[in-house]
Amino acid sequence: MKRKKLLLCFAAIALFAALIFLLTAAERASEEANIRTVPLALWYSITTLTTVGYGDLYPVTAVGRIIGAVLELLSLGALAFLIGALITLLRGKLIPLARIRRSARKEWFVFPVMTDEAASLARALYAEDRSRVILFCASEDNAHADMDLPPYIPSPIGPVGLTKRKKDGRISVFCMYPDFRENDRLAEALKAERCIVYCMTEHEPEDIPEHLHCFDPYDCCARLYWRRFPLLRPDETVVIIGDGKYAEAILACALEQNVLSDSMHTVYRAFGNFENFRRNHYRLSEFVSLDKPDACRDSLFLTDRAWNAQPDLLLCASRIILCSDDPDQTIERLNELQRYFPIACPVHVKYAQPLDGVCTFGCSEEIFTPELVMRRELNKTAVLLNEIYNRSAGGRAKDWNALGSFKRRSNIASAEHLRIKVRILLGEDALRGDEPLTGELCKKAYAAYASADEAQLDRFRRIEHARWMRFHYMNNWSYAKVRNDAARQHPLLVPYDSLCPADQQKDSYSWELMKQLSE
Repeated sequence: MKRKKLLLCFAAIALFAALIFLLTAAERASEEANIRTVPLALWYSITTLTTVGYGDLYPVTAVGRIIGAVLELLSLGALAFLIGALITLLRGKLIPLARIRRSARKEWFVFPVMTDEAASLARALYAEDRSRVILFCASEDNAHADMDLPPYIPSPIGPVGLTKRKKDGRISVFCMYPDFRENDRLAEALKAERCIVYCMTEHEPEDIPEHLHCFDPYDCCARLYWRRFPLLRPDETVVIIGDGKYAEAILACALEQNVLSDSMHTVYRAFGNFENFRRNHYRLSEFVSLDKPDACRDSLFLTDRAWNAQPDLLLCASRIILCSDDPDQTIERLNELQRYFPIACPVHVKYAQPLDGVCTFGCSEEIFTPELVMRRELNKTAVLLNEIYNRSAGGRAKDWNALGSFKRRSNIASAEHLRIKVRILLGEDALRGDEPLTGELCKKAYAAYASADEAQLDRFRRIEHARWMRFHYMNNWSYAKVRNDAARQHPLLVPYDSLCPADQQKDSYSWELMKQLSE
């Protein structure tokens, strides 16, 4: 569009210049002419195009009068074009730049592109604090007609240019292009700037720069789901229908987080193409029973058979989760499930819009929220947990900013499990859905923890150790007598009873974290 407008401008300038030179050449041939030079012809054309017409200059030749008539006919269009160009300049650059300059002392939240996901996050940020300055570095032509955007400044300057103008460094850039590689490139371009970068990507570097925070929509959706619909019993039968990144993320989060007893025996049945999931998590059998039932630990069945080939498995489910990357396929399966199967359990559907009579989750407004994307409270909790570990190690451990990607994710997973720990201590109704984990709630939970006897404390430590081992096995760690992070080997990947008393005590740290959160 911009290229076309530029070509039209050049064509108009070329036509105008040609008319000026033709007018000068035609008038010079007459002795009575008063338009004999290019500057005079230019002055005559300006007074004609602007409809002023002083009358001090006028063509006397036939060709000159024809050119004058053309200029008169073009006058209305040229004036409209000039006014439109001026308005476009004011709206597109000058006014936004002035607004940006006036807001220089406020915190900026910059979005390089207008998408539904970016608009959802921008609305949530503005709803939290209406004094925030939202900037979109994209043309309004790229916005959908029905896109609901908060008050924002359309910046004619890109994210890198904006970071250079912001002197105090209070600027956050959200790299949220649909192409994750574009986000990685932008994050790389911003690494030398004074800003905080939130990059939507599936790739997180092991050595994370202090200013960089990575997130992906699949993980956000999975955390949203298990917060909103937590596992409440250790013996549930969970059926997942659908394959793709969302289904894999929901299953992975379930296997890592759903530890609420020291004797779990949940059954997970996933229908779809999960071979890639099986290959990537090749140590699943270390903590779940693969493709066969087990009364002593969780069971996981990954099958590519048609989901409706075994109706008895659907009828005995505690919940059914429909989540395919293809929304049309999800709706097709939902219609078949409702039409042909007498399902009594809850059915949860990953879909971008609400559906009448159906429990849906995972729309942009739910996934792209400040808490799920920026993880401020979750990161704060993870940092506190790392400080507790550091103190227990006599200050020999690394602080948060020096931790690699895996160790950060490990602390974040432990912080996320705190919601389950609160339910274990206070009952399943203590924390409903995805409501925030408040300091008052942590205070009550810690009081219950502090009053527990030694047998209960031992049970709590067993639960945390099981969760810790699950996370490591999900990331393909294995046992070794000597720890080797590069080879993903750890000496504590053994049953709880095989740990020495000092190592068993470490599994209390994440429970005791509630005391600090309540203060």
